[in-house]
Amino acid sequence: MGLVAAALVVVAVGARALGPDRDEPPPGELRVEEATATPSPSRSPRPSPSPRPRPSPRPTPAELPGTWTAGAPSPVPARYGGAVAWTGREVLVVGGSIDAGDGTAVDLALEGAAYDPAADTWRVLPPPPLEPRRTPAWAWTGEELVIWGGVGRLGVLNDGAAYDPAVDTWRALAPSPLSPRGGARGVWTGTELLVLGGGDLAAGLADGAAYDPATDRWRPLPPAPVPLGFPVVFGIGGEPTATWTGRAAVTVPPISYVGPGEERVRVLALDPAGGAWSELPEVEGSQLLAIVGEGDDLTAVVVDYSGSGPRPRAHRLAGGAAAWEPEDGPTDALESTATAYDPGARRLWLAGSRPATTGVLVYDLTGGTWSRTTARPGPGAAPDPAVGTVGAVWAGTELVVLENTASGALQVNRWRPAP
Repeated sequence: MGLVAAALVVVAVGARALGPDRDEPPPGELRVEEATATPSPSRSPRPSPSPRPRPSPRPTPAELPGTWTAGAPSPVPARYGGAVAWTGREVLVVGGSIDAGDGTAVDLALEGAAYDPAADTWRVLPPPPLEPRRTPAWAWTGEELVIWGGVGRLGVLNDGAAYDPAVDTWRALAPSPLSPRGGARGVWTGTELLVLGGGDLAAGLADGAAYDPATDRWRPLPPAPVPLGFPVVFGIGGEPTATWTGRAAVTVPPISYVGPGEERVRVLALDPAGGAWSELPEVEGSQLLAIVGEGDDLTAVVVDYSGSGPRPRAHRLAGGAAAWEPEDGPTDALESTATAYDPGARRLWLAGSRPATTGVLVYDLTGGTWSRTTARPGPGAAPDPAVGTVGAVWAGTELVVLENTASGALQVNRWRPAP
């Protein structure tokens, strides 16, 4: 299917989490002990795809000139599974599982904070009218941070709230038609927050709904052809992320599909206006990290597990093409990834551990080339590789990366390109 007719939600049904499991429920939450089976969506067998030429060998990334600095200490503790959003002035951090410094969750977070890179200062946000939670669906609308659902101390949730930094206040959302769930994808289209899939205590879910913050109203969306999540008690998969590219909203749910003889990421598309789902060509690899849409063309970064660890590779899909074209990927393995996109320079940032030991990988969409920053700073040591990266945003002139440290603190690291 082409991408010409309407704005689409593109959903990649792809893969295992990078690095160690970071979604362990804190004490007091429902859990399953020794889960031995991984649920998978029901689907008909697919024919073996036609072989395509392999790209050239992986190059070693060139070093990108620039400078790292550590930001001011955060007033809130280390966490994962919360919302991390850029407002155009501040980085908002809300909710999630509080981390003990070794990847172990000790409780759920309610409080949030805002970081101003220009002033290098933090401020604590007022508490939302919600109970503490992890893995909610969320999106920045241009005026508000909207969060909905998630996993609380006693189970899954289906309420939400919106925070307006201009007046420093929260408001409760109207009741949603969706059942309680965690790990749903939140996709902002420019007028609506699309909440897709997720999982409850028993199963992954395929249904969704659209929320209009201007009217405080919801409308149901048609279910996807397959569940877009796992039961939350399994505690598996990476935290779902989503982005609106201008023509498509892109999300990465934690589901893997193993094709005949190779792993491939299944890509689904939803027209939120017409309400029809369709399929785009599958992408070869184990997990989709990010998609950037420009008109009818898509660029995806996918990891595979060949060699000594998960390694990213870029793929391009021209409008109307029947298959993705693989491009070069770097020699670096990559763990616990957060992504950010700089539309001005057309650069995609992959912040995680292991790129030449804690630098950040950068993919240039214009030249189709990879580069790497130097290692980012830590509190006397590199960021804790067992915890990984919490979030990353491109803040107009610099990259802001949030890390959990071994001391249980939330660390800010900032990279500014050389003049």
